[in-house]
Amino acid sequence: MGSMIFNSWLETVRQRISRTVLSRRRRRSQQVAGNPEKLEDRTLLSVSALFSNGVLRVSSVDDNDPDSIEIGTDTAGNVQVIANGSPISGLDPSLSPSDIETIDVQGGDGSNVIDLSGVSTTDYDNPLLEIVVDGGNGHDTILGSADADDTLDGGHGNDHIVGGTGDNAIQGNHGHDTIDGGNGNDIIEGGDGDDVVRNGDGDDDIDGGDGNDLIEGGDGDDTIDGGHGNDEIYGDAIGAADIGNDDISGNHGHDTIHGGGGQDTVNGNAGNDNISGDSGSDSLLGGGGKDTIDGGSGADTLLGNSGDDDLQGGSEGDFLDGSDGDDVLAGQDGPDRLTGSSGNDILDGGDANDTIFGGGGNDQMIGGRQDDILKGQDGDDSIEGSYGDDTIHGGSGDDVIDGDDADPFSLAAGNDYLNGGGHDDTISGGVGTDTLYGGGGRDLISGGADSDELRGQGGIDTLQGDGGNDTLIWGVGEGSDKLNGGDADDTVLVEGGSTKDEITVSQADDDMKISDETHLVHLVDSSVERVEINAGSGNDRVVVTGLGTVGGIELNINGESGKDTIHAGDSDIGAVQLIVDGGIGDDTIVGSAMDDLITGGDGNDSIAGRSGDDTLDGADGGDIVRGESGDDSVIGGEGSDTLRGGHGDDELFGGQGNDDLAGDSGDDSLDGANGNDRLNGSKGDDRLEAGNGIDSLFGGAGDDQLSGGAEDDVLNGNDGDDSLLGGEGDDQLDGGDGDDVLNGDDGHDTISGGLGDDSIAGEDGHDKINGGMGHDIVSGGNGNDTLLGGGGQDLLLGDGGNDYLNGNGGTDTLAGNDGNDGYAASEQQASEIDDDYLPPDYPFDFEDRDNLIDPVI
Repeated sequence: MGSMIFNSWLETVRQRISRTVLSRRRRRSQQVAGNPEKLEDRTLLSVSALFSNGVLRVSSVDDNDPDSIEIGTDTAGNVQVIANGSPISGLDPSLSPSDIETIDVQGGDGSNVIDLSGVSTTDYDNPLLEIVVDGGNGHDTILGSADADDTLDGGHGNDHIVGGTGDNAIQGNHGHDTIDGGNGNDIIEGGDGDDVVRNGDGDDDIDGGDGNDLIEGGDGDDTIDGGHGNDEIYGDAIGAADIGNDDISGNHGHDTIHGGGGQDTVNGNAGNDNISGDSGSDSLLGGGGKDTIDGGSGADTLLGNSGDDDLQGGSEGDFLDGSDGDDVLAGQDGPDRLTGSSGNDILDGGDANDTIFGGGGNDQMIGGRQDDILKGQDGDDSIEGSYGDDTIHGGSGDDVIDGDDADPFSLAAGNDYLNGGGHDDTISGGVGTDTLYGGGGRDLISGGADSDELRGQGGIDTLQGDGGNDTLIWGVGEGSDKLNGGDADDTVLVEGGSTKDEITVSQADDDMKISDETHLVHLVDSSVERVEINAGSGNDRVVVTGLGTVGGIELNINGESGKDTIHAGDSDIGAVQLIVDGGIGDDTIVGSAMDDLITGGDGNDSIAGRSGDDTLDGADGGDIVRGESGDDSVIGGEGSDTLRGGHGDDELFGGQGNDDLAGDSGDDSLDGANGNDRLNGSKGDDRLEAGNGIDSLFGGAGDDQLSGGAEDDVLNGNDGDDSLLGGEGDDQLDGGDGDDVLNGDDGHDTISGGLGDDSIAGEDGHDKINGGMGHDIVSGGNGNDTLLGGGGQDLLLGDGGNDYLNGNGGTDTLAGNDGNDGYAASEQQASEIDDDYLPPDYPFDFEDRDNLIDPVI
């Protein structure tokens, strides 16, 4: 804001009065001196009257006697001068008012009464009629003309001067004078003494001069200077609702100033002043001294200046600046702006949305009702937001900040923003959802009731969430803090930077501790329910060590961007739930010994679950995900991934891309999902699902179940009694060792039973089936199938279609069933050949062909 300018006009008033009086007296002397032959001198008692060249001069001859002088017109309309009650008979009785240009009255040293109220510019037929009166010494009463522009000088003594309706120049001079300028634009100087100056309408210039004066500007835009002394000044009349834009200066002394109506400019200047702007948008300056300023109604500007000032804003949006000294500022109603400046100030915003600046010094600040902005700036400040959603900055200094000081049973408490700034602060959010920042220094921050956000920032801070679901924030490098979440469900948020951060999560005395390479954060009594670490950009490293006795805290670690390493090192973290998201970048993540939830995020990530029943998701990118020990859920996500179950009964899901899945040991479930995948059950009784794509499935050791999916898949049961379902597409099925059940399902399938007593069904399509070694049961299903029995006593059933059946060694049974079938069997190879043959003890129900994989016996 720019500076308020209060015009000093004392010298201007004095110069105007001096010039007016001097000009009029010089002009009158020149006229009399130039025409001495026309002078008429008539004397009655102590008063003389002279008229020459348009100038009527009336003077007291005996300076010591009190005279009464009245100038007007007689019944004939001619000029009449009455001295001490009697007309001056020697004056030309036919003197016409129109002949007079100037009336000059000199009162002498007595207490004179000079009355020119009977003189008007209308009677004298001269709108430029000039009146000059000098009361001289003594206690004079001077009544100016009705409407001419008078120059009235009371001289020495306690004078009473009334100006009339013209634009008058009035000087009380020495003594305790009472001056009424009347209507018109008057220039008034009270002079020395305790004067009373009252004016009516018009834009007046008033200078009280020395002494304790009472000044009323009346209507109009007045310029008033109280001068020296303890003055009482009213821009308008006392008790009136007049409106005028006044410029008032108290000058020296302890003044009381009322601006009145209109947009007033008031400067108390030196002394302990009491200033009231009253109605209107006023500019009020206290000046030097201990001032009290009340803006009143209207949007006012109040400036205390030097001294310990008391500023009251009033009913609308005001600007208050205490400036120097220990000031008290109260905005009261309206959206106010308060500035304490230097000094130890008390600032109260009052009602409405206020903006408060403490400035220098140790200030007490209160926001009041509604939504306030409070800034303590320099010094050790006490700041209270009170009601409303407040924003508070402590600034430099050791500050005490309280977001709310409301009735605890009231619902009017606000959602505050509090910032301690530099130095050692005490900050309390109180009732409401608050945001609290300590700034630099050793801060004590309390959230209070409701859900708050607390951040110590620089320095060694103590953060207490208190009631509500609070978030306590610590940034890497911000200092060593103590964090206590308090009641309810609280979260500690750790924020990394843009460079490579080293963050360690550890335990001490059953409490969780978080550290960077320099600073340590202590979670007191493990009083939070959740810890979230956002490592930030950069290639960060987050290490989690043993947390066995910390308690049930959810630990979330987000690598965010960069090539991050997040390493729990198979640590015993007890009841802590570890949740990891690698974020963007090629991350390396190692889980704990407990049940972890790990997501790789974007990038080609390497994830190892370690011990525990983990849920691992590679997400986007070509990831390597290993469940390792425990019953794990392993997901590849987008990209061509490598998934390993490890020890335990694991679930592997390839997702998008060409994935490589291996269950390793345990009874695992593998789903390739989309893409051309390779699935290997390895050890254990595994279940493999190919999904979409051209997939390769290997059961490995154990009794496995393999399902091929929609494309041309390769299924190999390997060791164990396996169940293979080719699904859609032209599939290749190999039962491997063991007594296997194989079903080609749709498509032209190639099926081999391998070793063992196998049950094989080609189902739909033109299938090629080889029972392999063992006593096999082979059904071609629909289509023109080729069935080979292999070694052993086999049962070959052509079923529908034109089939070819070959016992291929051993004592076999061949039945073509429907269609034109062909047979190849020696007398030693086949015990019977019958198109309709079905042994009575055959274990399969061919009416439900799905039972070839899950037979009904």
